[in-house]
Amino acid sequence: MFAIPGIAGTLLGAQLGLWTPSGNLLILFAGFMPVVGFLILKKNAYEHEVTSGSSNLVLLKKNTSLSGFSVGVLAGYFGIGGGFLAVPTIMYSSGPNIIQAIGASLVSVSSFGITTAARYFVSGQVDLIIAVLLIIGGVMGGYFGVKTSEKTPKENLSKVFAVVLFAVAAYIVIRTTTA
Repeated sequence: MFAIPGIAGTLLGAQLGLWTPSGNLLILFAGFMPVVGFLILKKNAYEHEVTSGSSNLVLLKKNTSLSGFSVGVLAGYFGIGGGFLAVPTIMYSSGPNIIQAIGASLVSVSSFGITTAARYFVSGQVDLIIAVLLIIGGVMGGYFGVKTSEKTPKENLSKVFAVVLFAVAAYIVIRTTTA
């Protein structure tokens, strides 16, 4: 319900991203990250569970599909897997806590990343050496991240995630404007 519409969105977003000058893309990305961070902090304030009534499930499916498409467009546009977008979006659209949303987002993030990478590869915009190094680092980081998240309270994990988004956004703005 999230990944398949998201793949369609990544194709659209990747094409839009290829048409956008890279400096503009970085600034837009840096401006978007704090928005996601604030939404995560806001979500923490009112955790909710989704009920299983049939009308709620129909609404959930519609919200989740539209959310998946939207996240796919943004993931493709910014040239990212979309995990930092998928996690809060899944939390908002379908109600799980951050640990459940992280787990649920992995299929979507993988499919978005592969679709976006393929589109950028076809356009000659992928450095394979850097890509392989990032994959190796991502696998190692993912392993240690899972071990750390198992020991960290969910409330703290959401806050840390939001702070990391703020810090990365600030770093991108500083690097982009001083380069």
